[in-house]
Parts: sequence; C-alpha cells; structure tokens
Amino acid sequence: MTVTPKRIYRSRSSSQEFLFSKPDTRCYKPGWQRPSVALPSPRQMKDTTFANSCLVRKEPFAESVLQRTRASDMFCAVALRIDTQNDANPCPNSQALLAIFSELAQHIDAMCGQINGIWGFCDANTLGCFAPDQPPDTALQAVKDVQKHFLAATGFSFSAGVAEFPQIDFEPRLVLQNACKALDHAQFCEPSSVVVFDAVSLNISGDKLYQNDDIEGAILEFKTALQLDPFNVNVHNSLGVCYGVLGQLAKAQEAFATSSRLDPKETMAIYNNGLVHLLQNNSKRALELFLEAYSLDKDVFEIPFQIGKQHLEMGHHNEAAEFLEKAIQLNPMAAVAYRLLGQCHACAEREKDAIKAYKNAVKYNPNDAAALSALGCLFEKQGENLEIAALFCRQSIDIAPDVGLFHFRLGKLYYKQNQLDDALNAFNTAQNLGYDSNAYISKIQADQTAKAS
Repeated sequence: MTVTPKRIYRSRSSSQEFLFSKPDTRCYKPGWQRPSVALPSPRQMKDTTFANSCLVRKEPFAESVLQRTRASDMFCAVALRIDTQNDANPCPNSQALLAIFSELAQHIDAMCGQINGIWGFCDANTLGCFAPDQPPDTALQAVKDVQKHFLAATGFSFSAGVAEFPQIDFEPRLVLQNACKALDHAQFCEPSSVVVFDAVSLNISGDKLYQNDDIEGAILEFKTALQLDPFNVNVHNSLGVCYGVLGQLAKAQEAFATSSRLDPKETMAIYNNGLVHLLQNNSKRALELFLEAYSLDKDVFEIPFQIGKQHLEMGHHNEAAEFLEKAIQLNPMAAVAYRLLGQCHACAEREKDAIKAYKNAVKYNPNDAAALSALGCLFEKQGENLEIAALFCRQSIDIAPDVGLFHFRLGKLYYKQNQLDDALNAFNTAQNLGYDSNAYISKIQADQTAKAS
C-alpha cells in the first residue's frame, strides 16, 4: 500500500483560504478508476445458502455483528468492495457481476468458516465480515489470501479495510464503521489494497465531513485521530483549519504551532498560521509567515498570491506585482490574481499593463465586477470610446449594485458625456452607499441651477 501523504487544496472558508492536506487520490495505477462496482442486492442473493452469511439468517448484518460483540472481548471487522477494472477488463454487466460476486461470496464464506465469522451487506456496494476472537493480523492475512484466489479466479480485485476491538475508547458498535473508514482509506491507494484502521483513516473521514460542511463532526474525527497518532502533522493542520473556519483563532493557532513544532518545514501550517494573523489584523507578521512558507515551497499558488496581496495592501506595488505574477504562473486562469495585478499596475500608473491584466481577469471571470469597473475607468483615462467604458461600468453595477465606487465611476463617465441627470443619479447612489461624491453632486446641482436661471 502506498499513500502520498500531502496534497494541498483550499478550504471552504468564506473569509480566508486555509490550506488542507489529504492523501493523494491520483495514486492509482494508470487506467484504474473509482468508485467501486455496485454489488448485487441482497434480494438478488435470496436463494443462496452460504452458511456464514447473514442472508441466511435474514437479519441486518450490522445488527447481527452488534449482538455477537457482546460475547467477545476481542474481535475484528472487515469491509470490502470490488474494484472497478480498467479498459482491458471493463465493468461487467449485471448478470456477469452476479457471477463474480457469487465467486467472491464463496471465498468470503469459506474464510468466515475458518475464523468462525459471519458476513453480509454493509451497504449497496460494500460487504462486511465479523471475525470474533481474532487479532487484526489474522484477519489481514485471511483477506489477502482471499484477494489472491479471487483475482486468479475472476481477474477482478477488491480492496478492504480492517478494524479491531479493543482500540482506545471505541465502543464495540463503532468497529464496523471504523472498518468502512479504513476501506475509504484503501480507496485512496492502488486496487487490491488492504488498510488497517488508523489516524489517516480518520483524517480522510474528517475531510469528508469537512467538505460536507460538518465542521464540528470533522473536529471530533481529527481529535480521535490524534488519540491514535498524536504526532500526525497533517491531522494537527486539519484540526487547525477547522478551528480557523469557525473563528476559534487561538485554538487554530495552537494547532498550527503544534504542526510546525512537529515538522518545522510543514508549509501548510506556516501558511495557515499566517492567515490566522491576518484575521487578528497583524498583517506584518502574516506576511513574514507567508514569505517563510514560500521559501520552503514555491509551487503552491495561494502562497505567492497572499504575499502579493499583502504587499499590495501595504502599498508595495512593485513587490506585489512580482509575487502576483509568480502566482499566475502557477495558475494561469486565476482571475482574482489578474485583477490584483491590474490594481498594482494602475496604482503605479502603468495603465496599459493594468488594462491587460484586467482584461485577463474578465476573460477568466466575466462576472468580476471590480475588474469590469476598473476597465471602464481606465478606458476613460486612456481616451477610449466612452460608450464602451460606460458599458463596462454598467455591467459592474449589474453584478454588484451595492458598491459605491462602481456607481461613482459610472457617474464620472456620464458627467464627461454631459449626461448630467444620469450622472447625478449615479453620484447620489454612490453617496448613499458610503462613497463620498459630494463634490460632483454640488457641482452638477450648481450647473443645473445656473442653467435654470
């Protein structure tokens, strides 16, 4: 089994871009795809007479396992799924799948006979096995033996997860769930993988909860993972991300600090700690941390992007442009990076460069209201067609009607075209939205009064 431990991706935080890590899902052999093949339903198997199957007893597998755990001081649970095959061995039709499953069921049934176990359906595409009085090593070897014989008989493989009892403070009823989490962990690896439930399994489970916006549930998974492996750098980082998203910044900072202490070259924890400092309005320290992270890893878009963004907010336009261009090299379709680069150039009076950057921002995000408004403003300054400039400004307002600056810029264009009523309406709207337009409002009103007299 091979798991690539670090793959970086963004969080769902609406205010900041925390970096998360998880096993790399791209580590399969060429041609293999997930998800796994769906198994026949228990109803399709109603005529089978497998001695160790819950199908015979007509009772739910999980319920049967729970009843048997009461008499066992030690046991294992196994969850498994048939792997989807490659183009040379495509997914079978339903009739062929039933035959393949029957072959697998015979192997699993025989295995359960040897270890006094039972098997059944965990869900629509997952089989489960319960092995009383068996340590995980025994179950692991038994599963590997079945994998070898099943592959030789059918050309198909399956992956499996194994969990044991006792383990830390898990209740017996949770062990089958843990086996399923280990199976999810195995699905991040090559086909025919067998994974024993561990902290990484919980990190993956927590990640799934996090992606489904169950942040509190993810925190519980990560905390449990740290009971199994208190030195897991990625889990500490993931826990910190959850706290950061919830706004519990002290806890987030503590988690990122622990991750950095365990691995001083852990880029994500350093970067994420920088984001926490930003949320605490300490932009100077945040920039220092971003630069430290960049010195360790120059291949992550978010890091040079945040460095450029912070330089821009500090008025360091040349430094900002340098890092935003590096970010764009890593992600050439990042509309927001082009927009901030356009802002850098505009502030430094490099108007042609600014227009080029803003055009790219709109190319990759036609709904970038700030870029559209800035383009309209720059076209006006460059002496371009004022109607086109006004069109861009109107588009920006259609997208973001509550931004006073956008109305102010449109008002200036109307004023330059001597459309005073339209200009006054735009300036009044800008003023009402908090953007100071009093000078233009007073000037237009004075002009209108003078004409009326």
